[in-house]
Amino acid sequence: MSQRDRIADTALGLAIGLGIALLVLVWAVPGFRDPADSKNGQQHNEQKADGDEKPVQPPSFWKTYTTPSDTYAQWIAAFSALFSVCVSTWAVWLVRNTLVVNQRATAAAEDAVATTREMGELETRAYLAVTGGTAVYYGSSDPQVFIRVRNAGNSPAFDVTAHFQNSKDHTAG
Repeated sequence: MSQRDRIADTALGLAIGLGIALLVLVWAVPGFRDPADSKNGQQHNEQKADGDEKPVQPPSFWKTYTTPSDTYAQWIAAFSALFSVCVSTWAVWLVRNTLVVNQRATAAAEDAVATTREMGELETRAYLAVTGGTAVYYGSSDPQVFIRVRNAGNSPAFDVTAHFQNSKDHTAG
């Protein structure tokens, strides 16, 4: 796995973890659950301080937000939203993996094209083979060399040249 994938996975995990932590915070801390509840709590405390042994208590958070008869639609929507987030996350993960596989396939295709090009050049190249030759030396003139060449490749060889150096001084000093 590449470094970029680890960073993306870490960022996704942090975002999901932060979202879950915020949900737990909202559900667990009374001040976040119902900001208006502080007023009701204050009224409850005042009634209790006045000597009322059974002061009126506002309905609790769980009774307010979890009464099944009134909140079926909300619960269905909440679970549907959670399910859709999970499915969407999974789909994004699949698309990312598909892109990684496509990158690998593209690199493999480019390598195959380069290999095919190289093989095509090697197949069509003119390969020259020396099949014989003679060298003639007439004493005072430069030697003459005659070479017989055969084309062993698939393409004709044009403008074939051979270069020789004549070093006349072979004597040591």
